Amino acid sequence: MHTISTYGPDRVAGFSPIPAMSMVSHAAGSRFVELIGGVMTSFYDWYADLPVASPQVFGDQTDVPESGDWWDVVWQCASVLLTYPNSRQLGTAEELLAHIDGPAADLLGRTVSELRRADPLTAATRYVDTFDLRGRATLYLTYWTAGDTRNRGREMLAFAQTYRSTDVAPPRGETPDFLTVVLEFAATVDPEAGRRLLSGYRVPIAALCNALTEAALPYAHTVAAVCRTGDMMGELFWTVVPYVTMTIVAVGSWWRYRYDKFGWTTRSSQLYESRLLRIASPMFHFGILVVIVGHGIGLVIPQSWTQAAGLSEGAYHVQAVVLGSIAGITTLAGVTLLIYRRRTRGPVFMATTVNDKVMYLVLVAAIVAGLGATALGSGVVGEAYNYRETVSVWFRSVWVLQPRGDLMAEAPLYYQIHVLIGLALFALWPFTRLVHAFSAPIGYLFRPYIIYRSREELVLTRPRRRGW
Repeated sequence: MHTISTYGPDRVAGFSPIPAMSMVSHAAGSRFVELIGGVMTSFYDWYADLPVASPQVFGDQTDVPESGDWWDVVWQCASVLLTYPNSRQLGTAEELLAHIDGPAADLLGRTVSELRRADPLTAATRYVDTFDLRGRATLYLTYWTAGDTRNRGREMLAFAQTYRSTDVAPPRGETPDFLTVVLEFAATVDPEAGRRLLSGYRVPIAALCNALTEAALPYAHTVAAVCRTGDMMGELFWTVVPYVTMTIVAVGSWWRYRYDKFGWTTRSSQLYESRLLRIASPMFHFGILVVIVGHGIGLVIPQSWTQAAGLSEGAYHVQAVVLGSIAGITTLAGVTLLIYRRRTRGPVFMATTVNDKVMYLVLVAAIVAGLGATALGSGVVGEAYNYRETVSVWFRSVWVLQPRGDLMAEAPLYYQIHVLIGLALFALWPFTRLVHAFSAPIGYLFRPYIIYRSREELVLTRPRRRGW
């Protein structure tokens, strides 16, 4: 930095002694030196006769990408392909492609092949028409979320602050939210910070991919490869599915109340059998009430609040596991007894619908998955896991319209299964007898008095007659 500020960037030279050992490191380093205005030098020795370096050939080395999925190389190659066409673009991309395997390599290779076949002038014109003249295919990520509003400046500032936090100055010739800049930052500077930026804008990137695919443009394959890196598809899933479930619950409940008011009922079967019901129903309802309250405390109240109140994480964890296990087992016993009653009592079984059977199946699966997550996450079986640092934060982020799908994607599989079954249960809710949970006899409290008068007390105009 002293040399650049004192004598200029042309006095800086990069040196790669063994470029054949890792073309990826050589390409990334060359690009970095080129960006600051320096020159790159290198020489070949006997290592040039060896195959291209990769962990499969040379084992663990410091000069090859450490990511097992080659995400950083995919990001670097995508950054090259999404820049304005130039004479060295495709050659650099092909060098990087030599280090990528799997579907991402196929997608990036298709972009390279289509650009290779195109005339340079045609490719340049198509690039401008695609990314500069089409609002639905812009590479400026904040434009997708904020448009041309004042909020866009706040979002771009977040990008710039992320760059500065890694001791890298934001680019001067381009805005910090430009996709190629973000990809290059993720590939060459800080993969973890870059992954967080890409994950935060996974929905705009997916929308960009769809727009390019609809227009049958070669860049669609490159953006699709970016979507496959890391766990962006999983993050996108955990970002979209909660809102789909909320929509189903809201619209389904409105439709049920609007067009099926007489079906909005528990369809009580107490008339057919009451002995088992008197035992099973309180067990289930009181158990599920404690379960709901426990979920509300664990998901809604941040961990910092309970610690500020003097409740340590260890104490909270013990109470949550003990009370949650008791409530879960009670709920499971209650619903099991309800199913037994419904299956063994003929009149009750005859009143059972297909909706009831599906509802009971999903409900039992949710309870069992919850008990399993409690056992596994508590450390009773396997390693303990603090869900309040990931699952709870994801839950709250959904309600404030800033979903953190990346946190849910990082959670253990047993928590993901439990949450997924829970979302399925809520999606079924409006179409089953569970809607009675949304009902309360509020009108009963405000209804007018009913005056009952006995016929015997009516004032008669003539003497009463004998009744016999």
